[in-house]
Amino acid sequence: MKTKYILFSILLLICYACSKDSGNYDYSEVNKLTVVDTAGTPITEKTYDLMAGDTIDIQLKVSGTMPDFDPAKVNLTWVLGKDTIAKGTKVSFNSSMFAGGANVVMIRAVDYMTNAEYLYTINVNVTRGITRGIMILAEDAAKNGVLYLKSSLTTTSKLLTYSALGKNDEYAIGAEPLNVELIYTGGRYPSFALSSKKGDYAWMLVDLPTMTPTKLVSRKGTGMNGGDLNITYYKNFWNEINGSGYMVENGKVRYLANGYLRGDVYAGADNTYDFGKGNIAFTNFNQIKGTGLMGFDENSKRILLMQYNGSTPFVFPSVSQTLSSDPIEGVSYWGSGSDQDYGTGYAILLRNGDKISNYQTMNEFNWKTYRYEWTKFKKVGEGTVPNAEKAVDIRFNRWNAHFYYAVGRTIYRLPFASVTPSVYLTLPDDGSGDIVAWNFDREEAKANHQNIAIATYNPNSTKEKKGSFYHYSLKPDGKGQQVTPISSELFKIDKAVSVTLGVEL
Repeated sequence: MKTKYILFSILLLICYACSKDSGNYDYSEVNKLTVVDTAGTPITEKTYDLMAGDTIDIQLKVSGTMPDFDPAKVNLTWVLGKDTIAKGTKVSFNSSMFAGGANVVMIRAVDYMTNAEYLYTINVNVTRGITRGIMILAEDAAKNGVLYLKSSLTTTSKLLTYSALGKNDEYAIGAEPLNVELIYTGGRYPSFALSSKKGDYAWMLVDLPTMTPTKLVSRKGTGMNGGDLNITYYKNFWNEINGSGYMVENGKVRYLANGYLRGDVYAGADNTYDFGKGNIAFTNFNQIKGTGLMGFDENSKRILLMQYNGSTPFVFPSVSQTLSSDPIEGVSYWGSGSDQDYGTGYAILLRNGDKISNYQTMNEFNWKTYRYEWTKFKKVGEGTVPNAEKAVDIRFNRWNAHFYYAVGRTIYRLPFASVTPSVYLTLPDDGSGDIVAWNFDREEAKANHQNIAIATYNPNSTKEKKGSFYHYSLKPDGKGQQVTPISSELFKIDKAVSVTLGVEL
């Protein structure tokens, strides 16, 4: 009985303690904040892809667990780096607000009921360049470089304009621009090479999606004489992703290897050659590049052939006196044809007035010596090209073995082994001026070029921009025309100096 009394007394004490303790706590419901997009998807770690020139709209929905919660009172702040770029549940972002590539935006949501702070992040991937399309390097009235990009994904795509490159536009394109060359490799266009005569950098290799230089050749102190580098020519090797190719400085040829500029490629004792602004052709295929360099020498008036001797690639120890041409007086360099397939020729075209002479050599594989061997330069054709001194962008199409060039508003072509010009394409008479630059597409996955882009300029135009450009497909339109107009941009650009394009993959 005594034991039952003791247990009952303990139970009373416990109940009393609990009764007294219940008055020490204030129980309340906690508001839980949830942020989603309009589709109800959680916003955290969501990714948005944004093309250059485009705008994206983002709208969020905020909810709470309290019955009297008002989502309009929640404070939302959008932060990029250290900067607040927007506030509220509905925002609009333009690509110009972001650096090229991946950008992380933090969203800070403050619950007005509890002052609790919630943090979310989204990813904004910005492609500042284009994945496919046309690139035009131009110069403004002060000869400063301007780069124009036109995507070919749609005919209504916006024209993008750049005077500087880099994450913060810290790399000016430079004055007196020379050349822009799109690089194709692995079924895509990952980058492009850009060169200019003046500015901090003579050459840049630029990542196309972010428009950020990945390799640079500084102009200051990199000339062969120890002074500043002044180039007049640059051409990338065929599908060379690292930006390897040849530059011409004061008539001398220099090899650019993986973004590193080397000295004169000619290692002989008699170093008096002068290839002018770029009077050269060279073996350009991956398997045989570097086996030969040829050009018209302004001093000796000969077409010189430099051979690789199997020792140091891209260094030529001597000029072949037996394979080079004899002196050719009264002529000037007009054009060249390289990039030919195996066992075929390389041409140097020389001009005397409107008369064009076609000199060629062969580079064939000798299975006995197991080496590529050259033949002596000889004249294979001669003919008249009206207004030859006005010809623009003399190019060789290795797919169909024809030279092409532009005069006025017409592109002409002539066979590889002769000089018999014929009309290929004439632009419509719309007052946009004469052709100043043009090019075939950079597509190498097919057995022929598929597109062509042409830039014109009218110095007498009253428009703010005096330049225009056209995009044609090199496919019959079914109405007897061998090319099909795709799009045109009239009076939208400055004076073009170089065109490159990669339209199809």
